[in-house]
Parts: sequence; structure tokens; C-alpha cells
Amino acid sequence: MNNQRQTIRQIAFGALLVALSIVLTRIVGIPLGFFRITLGAMPIFMSSVLLGPIGGLIVGAAADTIGFLIFPPGTWAPWPLIASLAQGLIPYFLFKMTMRMRFNKKPTFPYIFPLVGGIWAFISTFVIFNDVLEITGTGIVFTFTVLHKILIPLISAVLLGVLLYILYRINKRLMENKHFSPHCPTPYQVAFVIFVVDLIVEVLYPVMWKQIQWGLDPMVTFFIQTAIFFILVPIKTFFTSYIFIVYHRLIEND
Repeated sequence: MNNQRQTIRQIAFGALLVALSIVLTRIVGIPLGFFRITLGAMPIFMSSVLLGPIGGLIVGAAADTIGFLIFPPGTWAPWPLIASLAQGLIPYFLFKMTMRMRFNKKPTFPYIFPLVGGIWAFISTFVIFNDVLEITGTGIVFTFTVLHKILIPLISAVLLGVLLYILYRINKRLMENKHFSPHCPTPYQVAFVIFVVDLIVEVLYPVMWKQIQWGLDPMVTFFIQTAIFFILVPIKTFFTSYIFIVYHRLIEND
């Protein structure tokens, strides 16, 4: 009876994540020509961790397929489906790895620093050495003045430092809370896995397929995807961490 109840709960939770992903991607998402600012991958990411790799693959495939059928953006292409499948598969194995590191007292968070530094360095270098950025398919053109070339690297560095400090404080407070579930991923783990997965699926992968599909300039694509990544990763980290905490509390109190 308990197994049947757990199966029904997982199916219902998976269906909820599919619907949430479609809404966040197709309705709430902000289209920018060949690019899109969206949190639609976040429910797929959570399904991989909470429902396992098979559940994550099903949620990812269903969200992309149903979303396309309800809100067709144009001609179907396999690239977004592959990205959704990767979002449903990779996080599970990365979380397993970070869980082992956590219980072996090996920190995961310091590994993020060189990755974050590399992303910041690329954005800053692109802004400093380019005067114009055109977002293909939108007619939107950004002109980088001398003031922009100074302020963008400085402001982004300060904001990044503030976000990392907030993440540190939240993680420290949770780890000191005796009611925090040992099975619940810490904010450090969430940040690390989201960073790695999004770097692969949301930054590097689109550079390849958008050049194949539409012939977009790889460097411009990489910059725009990186800028979107830079904005969304902190939001995904805080929301996902909170949902994981609530989910594990509900499960353990059930």
C-alpha cells in the first residue's frame, strides 16, 4: 500500500513539474529572437534529483513535447528536446557525487570559484573588447561605451560577491539547524550542480546547435547565453534549494 501511494505521489509530482516547466518556458519565458530567458529547465532539474534519472528523462521529454504541441514556436527541431533530456538526466548523477563528497567531508563549493571566475572574466573581456552587440533576430543592438566597459565588470563582480556571501550564510545556517534533513541537498550542492549542468546544457551546447540550425556567430551566442546564465543561476539556486527543503520536510513529516 505504501509503495502504491509513493508511486501515485511520484506520478502526480512529475505531472506537476511538467506543467510548471511548460508555463515557465512557453508563457513566462522572455523571448529574445533566437534566445530565451526562462526558468523552464528548473522543474526538469528537480525531477532528476527527486524522481531519479528515468523520472527526469520522462519529465524532460514530456515538458518539451507537450509544450511544443500546445505552443508551437515554428518548425520542430531536436535540439531543445536533447537539452531537456540532458537536464533530466545529468543532475541525478552529479547530486549522487556531491552527496558522497558531503558525507566524506569533502567540500564541493570551492570548485565553483574558478568556474565563476572564468564566466565573469569572459563577460568582462567581451564587453571591454567589443563596441557593439546585436541580438540576431530581434533588431536589438547594444552599444558598449567607455562607461559600460568600466561599470559592467565592476558591478557584476560586486553582485557576484554579494550572492556568494548570501549563499554561504544560508548554507551555514541550514547546516547548523539540527532539523535539517541529511538527505536534503545543501545550497552549496544545489549551486554546484546547477552551475555545471547549465554551463554544459545552457551555454556550451546552444553554441553548437544554434550555429548548425541558424548559422549564428558562436562568440555572440556564447556571450548572450553566458549573460543569461549569469542572471538565472542565482535565481535557480535559491528557488531550487527552498523547494528541496520544503519537499523533504513534507516527506519526512508524512
